Amino acid sequence: MRRLLFVVPLAAACGGAPSRGAASATVWQHRRLVVGPARSEATLDEVRLELDARRATLVATEKRAPRHGFAVEVPASLAFREVSRKTLRGTVTATPRGLELALSSETGEAAIFHCTYARRLVAPADALRVRDPDFTSECGNRGVWKPPATIEANVLACSSDGHVLDEQQLDFARGPGLELLGVSAECFMQGEGERLVPADGSLAPALGPR
Repeated sequence: MRRLLFVVPLAAACGGAPSRGAASATVWQHRRLVVGPARSEATLDEVRLELDARRATLVATEKRAPRHGFAVEVPASLAFREVSRKTLRGTVTATPRGLELALSSETGEAAIFHCTYARRLVAPADALRVRDPDFTSECGNRGVWKPPATIEANVLACSSDGHVLDEQQLDFARGPGLELLGVSAECFMQGEGERLVPADGSLAPALGPR
């Protein structure tokens, strides 16, 4: 179960809320990686959100790679190809707990994103998904992180009232960003969790020893 704590926005230097008076833009990033032999292809969806005091630009990229069985233990070895790219631009309005983004694309798609500055318990970038040893049924194991220790990360948690993106709930982080890692491996494991993206933006190993 995710744990979400509302906090007073922190300084941008610490990865928290950008200063509303700052002239330069801040960049927040989210990606969703789903791998596993139960899928016909691996999924890598990346969303980059650039904000300044008044304007926002969101670029969403979808990538896919052929399935390679348990080679998904090392996602960097998969041959991802870009299948779509979407850019939305619009205005930023400050709210008591965060921001409201009114965005639209050149093709007429539009959505309102309601974003809140918060802190999320996430795994470090090098954490791996492994089977939950306390789960005894044959199927339905959602997996846990190894190592199990989590850290608190400053996030911009955004929900959308439109359908311009596949994900309606996005957790962004500054710097390289935050990754939602999903594993779809039939009865072996079916679940997901959030971890930091490596400092160089690479795809870290996904699965621990089977």
